[in-house]
Formats: sequence, C-alpha cells, structure tokens
Amino acid sequence: HQDLDPGLQKKCLEFCDFASGEYAMLVDRVLVGEGKPQRYGTQLKKNNKGEMVFSDIENPKRVDALRKEMGLEPLKAYLAKAKGLASQHKEQKRR
Repeated sequence: HQDLDPGLQKKCLEFCDFASGEYAMLVDRVLVGEGKPQRYGTQLKKNNKGEMVFSDIENPKRVDALRKEMGLEPLKAYLAKAKGLASQHKEQKRR
C-alpha cells in the first residue's frame, strides 16, 4: 500500500491509471494519511473498543452517492464485509 511513501501515493493519483474503485481507495488513503477526512469512505480503523469504524468522512450525507459514482457498494455493506473479514482473521489467530 506504500503508506510509508505518501509522496509516491500522490504521484500515483496524478500519473497512474486505476479502475475507479481503486482510485477512490487511494484518494482516501492519501487524505487519511494527511490527517484529513476521507471522501469515499474506504478507510477503516479500530476504535478504542477494538471495533471497525470509518475514519472521518468529508461529507457523510453524500458519501454513498460518491461511492456509487466510483462503482463501490454502499457504506453499510462495505462495513459489514470489513467486520466479517476482521472476525474471520481474529478466529484464525485463535487457532
């Protein structure tokens, strides 16, 4: 994900060719990395209870419309999948 090289991430946004969903994810990753609210709601984090939650979102009322434009599923569905994956990962660690 190149989180340790935000300059490269920004250059990729400008010069690389991505599918729209991948572009949205990288936009959000760069914004969150800069301490700014994300645009498309693709970046999650664990809260102080260990639950998966979205990093701050620029415009929560419009985010599902923006996600749709980029070919992404609604936030609720995305969060449910992410929580499911986190739960599976947690189970695998216990084994």
